[in-house]
Amino acid sequence: MNDALFGRFIDPATNIPLQLSKVVQNVKMRGVETQIIVLPKLVEYAREYFACDSLMGIELENQGGEGTIGSHWERRILGD
Repeated sequence: MNDALFGRFIDPATNIPLQLSKVVQNVKMRGVETQIIVLPKLVEYAREYFACDSLMGIELENQGGEGTIGSHWERRILGD
């Protein structure tokens, strides 16, 4: 992942950039190291959309080249 992609998220309450760990996290899912977006409003929406209260975040692509990995949603979950 290119950290520059996520370093510009701003906390709307403080107008200060969010720490990277408040935007994206590395986790192991199904035995594979995966990045997930963990922004609270996104997680809240995704939990409702997928009817899954335990959802931790939305997965980012973990296959492909440098311009693909971590740059968009996981196709297997959200499609094209």
